[in-house]
Amino acid sequence: MEDLRINPVIHYVNIVKPEQKAGTLWTRRSFVDYQIQFMKQGSMKFELHESGETFVIKPGEISFIAPGELNTQTLLSDEQDSYFDCVHFLLSPLPEEKAYRLPPRVRSKLDMELYSNLFQRLYDAFHGSGQYSSEIASCIVKELYLRLLETDETQDEGGAARVKEMTKYLDEHLTAHPGRSELARRFHLAPEYINQLFQKHMGISPGNYVHRQIAREAYRILTREKLSIKECAETLGFKNQFHFTRIFKKIYAIPPSKLRDH
Repeated sequence: MEDLRINPVIHYVNIVKPEQKAGTLWTRRSFVDYQIQFMKQGSMKFELHESGETFVIKPGEISFIAPGELNTQTLLSDEQDSYFDCVHFLLSPLPEEKAYRLPPRVRSKLDMELYSNLFQRLYDAFHGSGQYSSEIASCIVKELYLRLLETDETQDEGGAARVKEMTKYLDEHLTAHPGRSELARRFHLAPEYINQLFQKHMGISPGNYVHRQIAREAYRILTREKLSIKECAETLGFKNQFHFTRIFKKIYAIPPSKLRDH
């Protein structure tokens, strides 16, 4: 799975209403940081001068601009009918030593209520005076960034539906520890293609998905039922306790015996 350990440093968060003299044209500028902009009302045209890209975001859509991209933003709607949120940030407090995966330039068909709430919470946290306001704001930006990285299932509805069907099958046959070979037989797909689908839509392989679900069920059993570790392993289809312990520790970074120490 890709490394998504980011620790955003926020430079600025704003709710912009152009009618309040914020302006309607922001011309030929580049940022030292990332900008995410969420259009709530109205529409905005973006021109990226070096790449030649031009695009428009409308209500419920989000744009993403990376540091150093020379751009011009032009409001296309009336000032009174326009309203957008934006945040400027870096992905790490240190100079970025690796290339992070970037979100699409534009994300559409979003959950309007979800993103409106995210930006409002972000604004309140960033401009708040609480002891942990900055840390809370950073967590919200991380959530926002990761949500934008998620696969747009509207662009691949067939693939998303297949993965959903396959994960349902894996969940129903968890104690048999099915993997991609079993899925290939059951769904008449090539194992390599199944891996691609899981990586694209879930970020993990079918085998890792099964291990994660088994570990979660093991945690539930060991904390809520009066079964020994050996009995738990047998209940979940393991032939020996050692294999079960290895899988559990891989997922939770602690052996299952630790749950019995408390």
